Amino acid sequence: NIKRLETLMDQLLEVMKIDEDKLELHFEETNLSQIINNCLDELSYLINEKNLEIILNIDYDINLKIDPTHIFMVFTNLISNAIKYTPDYGWIEVSAIEQEDQYLFKVRDNGIGLNENEIGILFKKFGRIEQSIDGNHVNIKNSGTGLGLYICKGIVEAHGGTIKAYSEGKNKGTTFEFTLPL
Repeated sequence: NIKRLETLMDQLLEVMKIDEDKLELHFEETNLSQIINNCLDELSYLINEKNLEIILNIDYDINLKIDPTHIFMVFTNLISNAIKYTPDYGWIEVSAIEQEDQYLFKVRDNGIGLNENEIGILFKKFGRIEQSIDGNHVNIKNSGTGLGLYICKGIVEAHGGTIKAYSEGKNKGTTFEFTLPL
């Protein structure tokens, strides 16, 4: 309970900074593949518990001027959500594509998917939805604060990027993608 309270307090502080345009970023040249691998290492116990396959389609030499702590938070949130809503023995793909003036990062899974209404509230403050996985009810309202994706959006936008989600529907997986400028 103490850890959950600490996490909630940290999230509320981040939300306040985002709402007041006072999010302090400390930019430095950073290897993004290292950040992604560090996230996967940190979440490995959850990945192993569900026997998930992780597919990495990333260049190991992606170096961008970012705030590594905040971008680590974005990847951790997106990957942990994918883990939570992907059934046992499913897969999660993390990819990066260099475009003209930016990198496009994707976290895609073969999990429970979303409908249009659910996608519409994902990035809102305290936006939570109810989902179920393999007939077992998973209630997001009781398993999270509804702040994680709102914070991700604030961090990505503070870096000059965009973030969005899409899904082909229930049980067809979800893809989160965000951009970071070169």
